[in-house]
Amino acid sequence: MKAKVTISRASDDRVRIRIRDEVSGIDFAEVSLTVEAYGYAVTGLSEQPGELEVRGLQWIGKKRITEPRQIVCPLDTYNRDALEAWLQENGKEDGWLVSTYLGSQRSVSRVPEGTLLNYSVTRYVDA
Repeated sequence: MKAKVTISRASDDRVRIRIRDEVSGIDFAEVSLTVEAYGYAVTGLSEQPGELEVRGLQWIGKKRITEPRQIVCPLDTYNRDALEAWLQENGKEDGWLVSTYLGSQRSVSRVPEGTLLNYSVTRYVDA
């Protein structure tokens, strides 16, 4: 499996090491270390304590397919929280994950029928 590794320092003075599967694009593992523990680890003092978060393992090695979608929402509002909640309930498609992010400039617009939502759906298939 091919992967990419990112090492960054966060604002809480912790070093984060992320591992991303190249095929799916999923950041499936993240280790958080103190700056001191990271310093010890890179200078040869192994097995430093850290916090590990693992996610999205079911999609590792699978190809990500993302497609755009549009749906007309009957709500007469620009409240993103309300629109995202409505989209989560009404934008579902079998086998697809709905991205309810509506923060881009073209995500929400008015049409005569109601509020037009531009969003995306994603699924993972065997590579």
